[in-house]
Amino acid sequence: MNTEQLDNRAWALGDRSLAGPAISMGLTAPARASSPRRMALAAVDAGVPRQTAAAIAAFDAGTRLLEQRMLAEAIALFDQAIALDPELPEIHFNRANALAALELFAAALQGYDTAIELRCCYSQAHSNRGNTLYALGHYGEAITSFDQAIVLQPDMPEPYLNRGNALVRLNRYAEAFHSYEAAVTRDSKLAEAVFNKGLALQIMMLDARDTPPGKLNH
Repeated sequence: MNTEQLDNRAWALGDRSLAGPAISMGLTAPARASSPRRMALAAVDAGVPRQTAAAIAAFDAGTRLLEQRMLAEAIALFDQAIALDPELPEIHFNRANALAALELFAAALQGYDTAIELRCCYSQAHSNRGNTLYALGHYGEAITSFDQAIVLQPDMPEPYLNRGNALVRLNRYAEAFHSYEAAVTRDSKLAEAVFNKGLALQIMMLDARDTPPGKLNH
């Protein structure tokens, strides 16, 4: 596939991959064409191969179902889209979102990994991979994924929030406090980050009160 075809394929996909699931962030509504058939025709007109255009149409229909929480039906359409063109990371990403919504976290993790293999700079995939690892109880690995999402998209507040949640699970309250603070700096209306920042500060103050003076600096 030449560069022009890649550009056309990216245009046809647009921004229809969903942000969720996340520990503190729901699904966001993507831009939408009027119908999968019209989307497929538009993709063909843009120079996208017909098989890829059909994959994009199936992806779009699956995303509509995902928004409606028709998860099993959405996964079936994403599977159809992947069979037509397995190289589109957005399809693997939204399929993983649907699996995570069903709490099939191990399968979701594989989907996020595939999306990242196809596009290493996919910040939302790194972030949702962290959320999935968090759900599986792998807090250290989750933090690594959140860190990667932050490197790729430092203005996105949710990885900071969810990184803070993982740090709390590891009793690393000072680091969690700073992570929540970073989330609030980027979105002052992110209520959970504001609340959790206060809780982390309270725990740090209680720990300092209960620590013998001679050990404070150790």
